[in-house]
Formats: sequence, structure tokens, C-alpha cells
Amino acid sequence: MEHSSGKRPRGVASVVGALSMACALVVSLAPVLPTVAHASGVRTSFVSDSSWSVYRGGPPGLGALVGPAQAVCLNGLFPTSCPAGATLYGYPGFGWGADLASIPGAAWIWGPGVTGSSGSADLAELWFAKTVTLGGAALSGTLAISADDSAQVWVNGSAIGSVGSVDDPRLSSLSQGALTTFDIGPYLVSGPNTLAIRGQNGPQRYAGCASPCSYAQNPAAVVFGGSLTSDAPASANGSLMLNGTTAYAQAPHDANLNVTSDWTVEAWFADDDSKGFEHDYVTLLNKGDRASSGEAPYVITLGYKRLLVGLRHAWTDYTLQYDLFQGRVDARLWHHVAATLQRSARTLTVYLDGVQVAQGVLGAETLGNTLPVQIGRSGPQSGKYFHGRLDDVRIWNVARSAADIASSYRSELSGSQAGLLANWKFNEGVGSTALDSAGHHDAVLNQGAVFSSDTHP
Repeated sequence: MEHSSGKRPRGVASVVGALSMACALVVSLAPVLPTVAHASGVRTSFVSDSSWSVYRGGPPGLGALVGPAQAVCLNGLFPTSCPAGATLYGYPGFGWGADLASIPGAAWIWGPGVTGSSGSADLAELWFAKTVTLGGAALSGTLAISADDSAQVWVNGSAIGSVGSVDDPRLSSLSQGALTTFDIGPYLVSGPNTLAIRGQNGPQRYAGCASPCSYAQNPAAVVFGGSLTSDAPASANGSLMLNGTTAYAQAPHDANLNVTSDWTVEAWFADDDSKGFEHDYVTLLNKGDRASSGEAPYVITLGYKRLLVGLRHAWTDYTLQYDLFQGRVDARLWHHVAATLQRSARTLTVYLDGVQVAQGVLGAETLGNTLPVQIGRSGPQSGKYFHGRLDDVRIWNVARSAADIASSYRSELSGSQAGLLANWKFNEGVGSTALDSAGHHDAVLNQGAVFSSDTHP
């Protein structure tokens, strides 16, 4: 970027460069904006915002997860579209003048926790990642991007193009001032798609400051958005796919989900771990985080060839377990778990694939908590991420009978169901929101969680 005097602003160029190398975003097109059905297909829009996961040292699977992206701005005036709550670098100049009208809602983003006083901005590198699964054939796709200082766009392992430069400040300035649009349609496929944007900040000489420069002197950021269109049928069934390292879905706390009376919880699961069920404990469903809350009204855990279901009180898990190895349960297949609790007698009953496999009396009751419902992990602190697929997750405030469970576990529920508090069917196919068909507890897909066209039998 150039000042009116002809000198390129120090901070702006750095931002694009840091993204060029640093933002090898595995943006597997998990859209942030709503999907729209057209006669010619289903269009999904996405923009850069805090829903993107940030990695250092490489994309997911190679790099280390840093956390969610944060919106950043040069200062309180630039860019003019600076969103409320964004981190202000405090850069004493102007820049990032790309017209974002074609990607409404997009924000300039960078890594979490970075401020203007953060050092080592020169040639900084980050990766921002998202994934989306197309339920049908891809019809078209575009991605528009601006970067400070450079960025490379990749889709499903193929390099599509690049913007900006960490060698030529003129190209970096051009990149910050306008969006460049890439046609990504030919590289999209039916099923999971991975788009990567490798970004890198510019060197110290771009900013003209003493090395190492801070982000106030040599800012970094990237902004992008676009859409893809597929012929995926709007009514297609689906499931939730999780990568076992970062991905999960989360529903906000609500008093009626904090069930401390009778309850039933249900979920279909397919374990994709290469070890089958012989892996560390992972969480399928949990309200709370075992590292930050000593209470949890319900929890379903899987690991070491065992399935555990129960609750938590005073930092102790009270669960029943079923030995999947002794039960000769095939780890390669979909399975349905259900559990009911009759609080008056503290009787917990566990079902697998519609058949009772365990029953016992728990040693305590729980007070519950005010934390979100975690689907596919224990929580942000304790982790325990599940690698596999989940489907038709249900939470009830009644203890369902064995006959009720056996008669309905294979079929999706429709209409009003007495006692059903939440039901996530994961049939959306695209987007980052799993609708609650039973109420208002929509869950958000995070950090690589995507919809899959694969479903239980």
C-alpha cells in the first residue's frame, strides 16, 4: 500500500504478507453465511470471521491449533468497515482499502491474542481452516480475497492462484487495495472439500521499522469471502463429521437442557479412529467441561473398548460402562447408544442398538451447570475430541421405556414429542449451524466440524 506521499504504509504491507505464508487456511468451505436454494442448485456463502480455526506451522494435521480467528483493524478509522469488538493494532496510518461490498459481513482477521504490541510480526505465518461437505455435484464456486501482504489459494490440494507478495512491495500494496476473485468451481467435488489459503506477512523492510517489528508497525491480516453452489437436495439426510483433534459442535446453555431430574440421552456414532475402540477416552456428548466444572447432568464417553454413560458430581464421574470388546461390537459400523436415568431411584439403564446392555444405581446426583452442551468433545479445556461421525443426537426430560427406544432409534422423529428437549439431526448438508428440530437449541459447528452425507442404517 502507498501513502499519499508515495511511501508504502509499514503496517499494511506486513499484514498481507503474514497471511500469505501464515494463512494456509484449510478453509474447506464451511460457510458462515446462510445457504440459499435456487432452481439451479443450493448456494452457500462464506466470509472470514471468528468461526475460522487458526493453526501455526501448517494446516490441520501438521500445524498446531492456536484457536479461533479474531477480527483486526489498523486503527479506529481503517478499514472503514471495522466491526465492533475488533482488535485495533494502533497503526498510525491508513490502509486496507479493498471494497468488501461483494462479500458482506467479511472482516479482516488474524490469529487470536495478537495485539499491536505483539512482536515478531515480520514474515509471521498462520493458517485459517474450515471444511464443508457437498451433498451433491459441485456446480460452481468463487473466492475473493485481499491480503496484507500475500496469500495463496488452494482447493483440495491444487494451487489456484496467489495475491500480493513478500518480495515486491508494489504487489503487496495492490493486494490490500482490491479483492482478487478466483474461480474454484472446477476444483470442488461432491463430499468434503478443502480450500487452503497460505498467507505470510511482509518483511521488516516493508515497514521501515527496527527489527523485529510489532504489529502496530507491521500489521497483518486477510479478508475473504465467496460462495459455492451444488445440486445437493435440500431434504438429504446427513450426519456430523469430526476430525478428532479440533472439531466439535456446541449448543448454548439453556435451563431446560440442564436436566437434573429424569432424562434420556441418545446418539448414533461411528468411530473413525484407526485403532477402532482401542483409543483414549473421547466424549460423544457432555454438558460442561470436566476440567472446569465438577458437575455435569449427563455425559457419554467412549474409549479403551468401553462405552461409559452417566453424570458428574463434585468432580467425580458416576457412570455405567459396557465392554464393547466382550460384546463383540464391530468398531467399523454405526451404532446407537441410549441411556435413561430415573432420578428417584438413581437407576441408570444403558442401551446399545436398541438392546439393554447395562443397568445400575448411581452413587450420587448432580447439580448440573450453566455451561454449553458439547457434541463431540468434553470441553474447551479438557478436549477429548471424538474422531468419527455423530447423528440424531437427542436429549429428553423423561426416562423413556425400553419399548420406546427400540421402536424409534432407527427413525428420525417428526412432529411434537412429549419430553423431547433437543434433537440435532445434522441434515443441513452445508453451513455451520445444526438446527434443533425439537426447540430452539441450535448448535454451531466449530473448528473443522462439517456435515457429511453419510448416515446411520
